[in-house]
Amino acid sequence: MRQSPSREPSSSHAPLALRGGAESEESAAASRASGVKRSCDHVQEAESILGAMDWPSDTESDASYDEATGHGKVVLDADHALNALRPEIRKFVFEKFREWEESARFTVPPEFRLPSPKRHRRSSKKPRASEDLEASEVSDDYLIIPQNDGYFRIACPFSVSDPGAYKSCMVQYDLKTIEDVIRHVQYHHRIPPYCPRCNAIFSRASVRDDHLKTRTCTVRSPKVIPGLSWNQVDRITDFDDARAGDRARWMRIWEICFPSEQPSSPLYLSSGVGRLVSLCRGFWAAHGFEYIMQVAERLGAEKVESWVEEGAIDALTNSALQDLLENIFQEWDMNEFRRA
Repeated sequence: MRQSPSREPSSSHAPLALRGGAESEESAAASRASGVKRSCDHVQEAESILGAMDWPSDTESDASYDEATGHGKVVLDADHALNALRPEIRKFVFEKFREWEESARFTVPPEFRLPSPKRHRRSSKKPRASEDLEASEVSDDYLIIPQNDGYFRIACPFSVSDPGAYKSCMVQYDLKTIEDVIRHVQYHHRIPPYCPRCNAIFSRASVRDDHLKTRTCTVRSPKVIPGLSWNQVDRITDFDDARAGDRARWMRIWEICFPSEQPSSPLYLSSGVGRLVSLCRGFWAAHGFEYIMQVAERLGAEKVESWVEEGAIDALTNSALQDLLENIFQEWDMNEFRRA
């Protein structure tokens, strides 16, 4: 992440040591005057920032922030009957994933990916290709199905920079393409709405704006707010070249986010726990819904249709995927602890 340089008081502003007599009184007076001046300068600086900053509109900022926090995802009501199945599903699908993982074949996606055709002609006897794969059309009548089970996902630059702090990027977001990465970093890693006077952070720009209008908060020393500035957000879009390969495009994003750092790992989730995340998402795309339905039908096949219609099965599927990913991370962390 790009961080604003920290502001440290200069040596001329350091507290003066009192040495006694007139000199001591002179020094104390000078120190008090300096402190008052610094306080006034800080207030004026904050006021000028308030007037000069190009704040985004409420609509634009709030919509982006909602997207970043996953607003709009279907969630089961706390008292829904399907919630009782989550522990059983968690154990069941984890065992299924471990069986599937042994023979799963994943690979790095093509460096230059063409847009998928709108429609493929295929024989009704042939199975539909997994959502995870992009079949290559060579004629109107034939499809070549890649001999692998999926492609490795793409890493979020922030999770590469600090895997511990940004674990949620792997758990909550499925980044298959560079376009996914761009949307993710622009919305999820943008500096949140904050007050430049007191440094308070707000969930929505409209709440921040109401706070700013009062101008009653205590002015505090500036501090670094992690995330991308609006300038960086715009540059990510402006400097992207869709004709370049995935590696070049990802590195361009990285250089805007972390101009003074080099990535410590490749852009693909192809090793370590990242590889398991890629496999898990491929497994879930191919079999997740099927396994959820198997367990749900035990509560009564007659209820399943209504659950599908109301979106409850989709919500349970989303929750079960998160549970599976958490299982993978817990097991990985435990194994790492044992190896240490």
